[in-house]
Formats: sequence, structure tokens, C-alpha cells
Amino acid sequence: MRHPLRKLAYPTLLQDPMHIVLAEDEEHLGYMVKFKLTKAGYSVSWKRDGLAAWEAIEKEHPDLAIL
Repeated sequence: MRHPLRKLAYPTLLQDPMHIVLAEDEEHLGYMVKFKLTKAGYSVSWKRDGLAAWEAIEKEHPDLAIL
């Protein structure tokens, strides 16, 4: 049985995907997290340093930032 809130956590094709800014300087971790989030239906901007992430947050106004 699926969790009742699962449909809220994952976007559907009828919705705009939630946009996430990901700040991760380690290549393998950033790639893995971006891959998993994208596969789950989220739009992800991966930034490799804090300054670039901060600039992306100000410019893109994401739904979530993972630092």
C-alpha cells in the first residue's frame, strides 16, 4: 500500500515540477542526488559551490534548496 502523502511528494505530469537548487562540491554525490531527484520528477539545478548556489537561489527562486 502506498503512503497517502506520496502523491504530494512526487510531481505528476499535469503539474510543473518542483524546482530544487542543489549545492554539492563532491562530484559523485552531486551526480547521484541530481540523478535521483530528476528521476523522481523534480527539476534540479546543481551548483558546485556555495556562491553559485546563492546566486541561483536569488535568480531562480526555487521551491527548495539543498545545501
